[in-house]
Amino acid sequence: MLHWIVCPLCGADLDAELECVRGHTFPIVDGVPRLVPSVQSKAEASIRDSFSREWGAFDYDADRTWGANVDERVADFLRHTRLEPAQLKGKLVADAGCGNGVLSHRLAELFGCDVVATDISESVVAARHYFADEARVHYVQSDLMHLALRPATFDVVYCAGVLHHTPDPCRTFINVASAVKPGGVCFVWLYWDEAGAKARAAELLRRALMPLPDRAQHAIVWSLVPQSIARQRLRLRLHGEGSERRMTSREQFVRMLDSFTPRHRSRHTPYQLADWYATTGFADVETTEAGRSGFGLVARRPASPVARVAAPFRAETRRSLSRHG
Repeated sequence: MLHWIVCPLCGADLDAELECVRGHTFPIVDGVPRLVPSVQSKAEASIRDSFSREWGAFDYDADRTWGANVDERVADFLRHTRLEPAQLKGKLVADAGCGNGVLSHRLAELFGCDVVATDISESVVAARHYFADEARVHYVQSDLMHLALRPATFDVVYCAGVLHHTPDPCRTFINVASAVKPGGVCFVWLYWDEAGAKARAAELLRRALMPLPDRAQHAIVWSLVPQSIARQRLRLRLHGEGSERRMTSREQFVRMLDSFTPRHRSRHTPYQLADWYATTGFADVETTEAGRSGFGLVARRPASPVARVAAPFRAETRRSLSRHG
């Protein structure tokens, strides 16, 4: 079996039939290893089902991801990881929380790297079927809270917009970061820790929608799309086309499912994430994005252990922190 996966329950090696020495076994369904515990908590099952519904609404032939086409997402990946295309050839990349798998496929196709595209949802099955021509992408269903990625193995771990949807983002970060090999890089994107009436209203709406049946959730979210489109157009008129990516109604619908239907949606600060990096032995922490919705930080695991150091921030992060309180 591929060397980069382990038993998510005990961390032991898995054989070709996905069985470990302690007797834990996992199925391969539709060509996808299902490395999730057979018994999940209510919270874990809720996360799996929520994101399966969200990405089930994604149309590979018509929709972009968060309003960005695949080439824009590749450019974002390179900017966030601070890597050049030539540096990715032959490398092992983990797309931790890959969603629809579009980015994973394109990275392997363009740069000749092997990509492990893992997600808790059924989206990995749809991605494998749609992108069946790319042999360098390995789709795996797994739960980052029970990590199936082998520790200290990956050259790049990319985890954008995922940790804040888990019950314990810090513990999940420690799991994800452990997969980075010495000399490798890790990128994480999180929502801002925002205050104010707008943030409180959004949280109340999420808590109201989250327990509802699928059809009710979708109907309510679709009813909110027109006002979201109107606010987008107003921002574009006030701040110009470069202020954000214009989304279609369907793309706004998927985005709003992501905002208002997950069981968990925590908010964070760059200082908090930088501390997580420092605590787990990373260095060279750098801000790559400080946008309207969230922020991204990249860091490198030193080739040899170093003492914990304070993480520097670029000027735009300090300005954004002042804006977001």
